[in-house]
Amino acid sequence: MKKCRYCKSEIDSKAKICPHCRKKQTNPILRGIMIFFGILLIVIGCSSLSNDLSSTNSDDNDNASCYLTMEKFNKIENGMSYSDVVDIIGCDGTLSTESSYEDSSMKIYYWYAKNGVANGTFSFMNDSLTAKSQIGLN
Repeated sequence: MKKCRYCKSEIDSKAKICPHCRKKQTNPILRGIMIFFGILLIVIGCSSLSNDLSSTNSDDNDNASCYLTMEKFNKIENGMSYSDVVDIIGCDGTLSTESSYEDSSMKIYYWYAKNGVANGTFSFMNDSLTAKSQIGLN
């Protein structure tokens, strides 16, 4: 037996969901590690993306509605789904990193600004935006 992390009721040690409060019993250390690596990947991705001016990215930027702007970036808030972000920006992002563990998945996408250098990176945990960063948007 163990105690639920949320309601403190005694539950089976193998339970993934508390039968009393219905909250998922996640390992806080594992979640912290996943968040740390997610943020680390965002920082590394932003650094390398700002130097990547491949022809694929310039082809993607031919569609004027697909450019990321500071105005669009500021409309995007934590908790939004990937499709909500796509609706604001105007096109699908480029998947940079994907990782999963048990029932959790993390995906990191990026979009470029019109100049092909400035960009924004967005991290989704289970299709919910958990972090965003930008370089050079104005």
